[in-house]
Amino acid sequence: MKIFIETKPSEQTCPCCGRKTSRIHDYRNQVIKDIPSQAKLVSLVLRKRRYACSCGKHFLEPYSFLPQYHRRTKRLDYYPILKCYNKVVTKVANKIY
Repeated sequence: MKIFIETKPSEQTCPCCGRKTSRIHDYRNQVIKDIPSQAKLVSLVLRKRRYACSCGKHFLEPYSFLPQYHRRTKRLDYYPILKCYNKVVTKVANKIY
């Protein structure tokens, strides 16, 4: 299953000079793996925005759910841990009752 997502443009801070800019240079699509939904693999197609600063630097917009240079969401990283935790809690709960 593919889900296409895009964020709203907003003013960003240049990592090079620290100035604010809202000038968009271009867009790039990135495929990102996410947690399964209804037993189907899920891929997010993120339309990433690249900004241009007056200092000449081009930079990508930061995303809270996606660390820089990663191809999978933060919640997919924690998904196996959560699944194991739920199984352990269920087993302990069953032994108590």
